Amino acid sequence: MSRKTHSGELNLGKTHTINSSRRMPTAELTTNGSRPPLISPLDLCIVIALVVLTPIAWTVPQRMWSKLGRGVIAMTLRMLPRITASHVARIDLCLGPAAARLPAREILIRGLSHYFEDTLLLLKCYRPDGWQPVVRLQGLEHLQAAAAGGKGVVLWLSHFLYSSISTKIALRQAGFEVIHLSHPRHGYSSTLFGMRFLNPIRIHVEDRYLKERVSTGLNGTTTAVYKLRVRLAAGGIISITARDTARKVTRVPFLAGSLSLATGAPGLARQTKTTLLPVHTLQSDPSIFTTIIDPPIEMDDAQPRWDSNAAAALEYARRLEAVVLEFPDQWLGWNYLEPALLSTRRHQN
Repeated sequence: MSRKTHSGELNLGKTHTINSSRRMPTAELTTNGSRPPLISPLDLCIVIALVVLTPIAWTVPQRMWSKLGRGVIAMTLRMLPRITASHVARIDLCLGPAAARLPAREILIRGLSHYFEDTLLLLKCYRPDGWQPVVRLQGLEHLQAAAAGGKGVVLWLSHFLYSSISTKIALRQAGFEVIHLSHPRHGYSSTLFGMRFLNPIRIHVEDRYLKERVSTGLNGTTTAVYKLRVRLAAGGIISITARDTARKVTRVPFLAGSLSLATGAPGLARQTKTTLLPVHTLQSDPSIFTTIIDPPIEMDDAQPRWDSNAAAALEYARRLEAVVLEFPDQWLGWNYLEPALLSTRRHQN
C-alpha cells in the first residue's frame, strides 16, 4: 500500500491547552508495594546537567550539537571502560547474527549522543522562539481509515529516542487530538522529588500537543484503563508506548533474545473492538523527524484473550525488528531486551 508523506514546520514555543488527569505522587505505593525514595544523587546530577545544557541549547547552533555530543560521550566512555565494555557486550549478545547497520560500540556511542541531542531539543523548546522541527508523517492513510466514522484507535508507539515529542507534534500537525497513557516516572526520575520537579520539564512540552494525558499512578491502578476505554468508546485516539512497565507482560522472541512487552495496548484494542496501529518515529536527518504509521495488527477474537494479546505482541516485535536494525542507535529498548544466553542461564538456575 502506498504511503502519503506530509511535512511541515510547527513552532514549539506556543502553548496549547490540555485537559490532563496527571496527579503528582505523594506517598503512593508502587506496584511492588514499596514507596519511592524522596530524592537520589542522580536527581542532583540531572539538575546540574540541565542547568549546564540550557545555555548550550539556547545559543549553540543545532548543526553543531551532534559533534559536540559525540565528543562529550566519547570522553565519558573512555573514563568508564568496564561499564562501556559491559554495555557493548550486551548489545552484541542481543544482536547475535543479525546484521545491524552499525556495530555494537557505535550503537552505544551514537545512542548516547542522540540522548544528548534530544535533551538539547527539549530545552530549546523553552526558548522564546521555541524549536521549529520539520516533521513528516508516513502511513497517514492507515490512521484515517481506522478513525473513519468516529471510531476509536489505539496507537502502539515504539520506544525510539525522539518519539516522546516528535510523534505528538506529527499527529497534532495532521489534525489528530491524541490522549496519551503515561506513568509518573516518565521523564527523568522515579523519586518523589524527580516526579514533582524534574519530570514536568519534559511533560510540559509534550502536553502542548496532546488532548489529554492519563496517568496510571505509581501502583498501576485500573482507573486509567477505565478512562481509556471510555475515551475509545467516544471515538478517541489513544497512544501507548511499547514498554515492559505493566503488571501483565509477555516475552516475545526479538533478534538474538527476548523482549518484554506490556499487553495493555492490544488488550484495549481487543476489548473495545478498535484498531491497533504500530507507530515508529525516527530522526531521518539531523533536522527532519519522520513518524511512520504501520498497517493495523489484526486481533483474533476467536482466541482466548491472553493468546490474542500475545500474538499481537509477537507480530509487533516482528515488525519492530526491521526498524531497529536500520536505526539501532535510536532505539531505547536495549536495556530491557534480554539476550538468549542470559535467559537460558536464568531458567537453568
